[in-house]
Amino acid sequence: MSEPTVIDEAGLQARIRDIAGVLLRAETPAAEDHFLALGGDSLLATVFARKVEVECGLRPSLEEIFTLSFAEMAEALAGRQDGAARP
Repeated sequence: MSEPTVIDEAGLQARIRDIAGVLLRAETPAAEDHFLALGGDSLLATVFARKVEVECGLRPSLEEIFTLSFAEMAEALAGRQDGAARP
């Protein structure tokens, strides 16, 4: 069985921002931007969470999507990934 791919925080943030840009039909958002402030809603948030999970192997919670900037979300997900990688 293969090990899950580990994505560093910078790569994770870039992917999260790219996914958000596509879903929100906007330029790639800045690291300090928030999903809801850019026009996201609860339906798009669920699609966003699933796309992040498929592409990155980590699923942000709706609370994280609604309250954190993209940089903060990447940091939270990277921390979760680090915790999962430890024995």
